[in-house]
Amino acid sequence: MKRLDRVLQLILASIAVAGLFYSKAALADTTFDRENIGPFVVETETYDATDRPILHAPLRWTKTRLIWRSADDFLEISLVDDGRIVELEQRLFTEGRSGWVCARTFRPVGAVGPIPSNERFWQWASNDLENMRPNCEWLNEGVRYSAEMMSILSQYPIAADAWKQASIIAFGNITIRCTKLSDDNPSPRFAAYGPTCIEFSEAR
Repeated sequence: MKRLDRVLQLILASIAVAGLFYSKAALADTTFDRENIGPFVVETETYDATDRPILHAPLRWTKTRLIWRSADDFLEISLVDDGRIVELEQRLFTEGRSGWVCARTFRPVGAVGPIPSNERFWQWASNDLENMRPNCEWLNEGVRYSAEMMSILSQYPIAADAWKQASIIAFGNITIRCTKLSDDNPSPRFAAYGPTCIEFSEAR
């Protein structure tokens, strides 16, 4: 029995070491390019492990983000583009940002392209925070956060246009995005392993 316990301990230790190695390797293979535009951040994240293939994992991917954080650093609203799908993410973090307690994701949001952005989407995102409250008991400052988002309404279009430009550069001027995923495999993270999109937007 002791020998079996020892074997199990060695196996668990090996898994932990492998996980730590993979985590550090992934960080080493990831680069970030960030630009502050008013209260927003335009971020391009690139992961490249083509020189060190990892089994059952994409060797290279890129994501662009338009990120806004509340003044208290608890709430984060992000538009995320992986070249195939655009998502809106809402996350409420713990103090010190050691983890998040609530999260909502809308996918797909739509296409990206050269049409200038306007304030309507950010206004909708601000009002939509109320829909996060029923499933997030920690969201006690929803009204204040909505007011904070509305206070920067006029700055959203410029930042959104910069994010769209980052996407156009990152994904080779391709502006068509998936607008409807199939029910059998709704998660875009598996898109590399099979077709999951059943409707696409027009280029715009």
